[in-house]
Amino acid sequence: MTDKETIERMVGRPLAWTIDPLLAGVPAAGRLITAKVGPELVWSCCRELYRARTAPRAFRALFSALWVLDHPRVKADTGRDTLAAMLEFGEFERLGGDVATVWRGGQGQAAETVAAGWSWSTSYRWAAWFAVSTVPGEPGGAPSVVVAEVPPGQCYIVPGRLSELAGEVLLVEPPASVLVAGSPVEWEAEAAKAEATRLASRPLGLLADAGEVLRWAVSSTGTEGAA
Repeated sequence: MTDKETIERMVGRPLAWTIDPLLAGVPAAGRLITAKVGPELVWSCCRELYRARTAPRAFRALFSALWVLDHPRVKADTGRDTLAAMLEFGEFERLGGDVATVWRGGQGQAAETVAAGWSWSTSYRWAAWFAVSTVPGEPGGAPSVVVAEVPPGQCYIVPGRLSELAGEVLLVEPPASVLVAGSPVEWEAEAAKAEATRLASRPLGLLADAGEVLRWAVSSTGTEGAA
């Protein structure tokens, strides 16, 4: 069975038109499939691809969409070691350089507890946004923002519109130490700026994703014809 047939068996024939771009790693294809079939089926698909060690770019597109939509499901079923192995298998890009400065926003938790989280940002502003915003699957409470310096090789970039806007990275090892960054007044101000940016760049959701997938298909067909 080919990779295409394997994925079609898992997600269904009506979504067959999205599978070629998915195999090419187009993030929009992963978002479309996740929106249509739901997180539970996508997570099952991700685990099957990972176990078989096949179609890593399709895995990356699906996992990225799933993480944005339902990261508590992933965290409930995996540990950091498995996360690192999955991100390596999916050929996720890592941060470059010698040292990476990253921030993380949380609510109702001590700084050390906030620092234990998996999802961080390369932007202080967006960490503040996460600290003061309501995030599904995260506890509510008083906001806090921490900052750390970590090896960039431990920071994997998550493809996705909001993730890319927010500079989201997944840390496969918790930082050795953290500091509290800024103050509640600063966090509110920075979060307001981030929210304005988010609203200004808000895409058309599934319509935009379908357009991106179709443009990829047309481009791919044109390239094949030219060859």
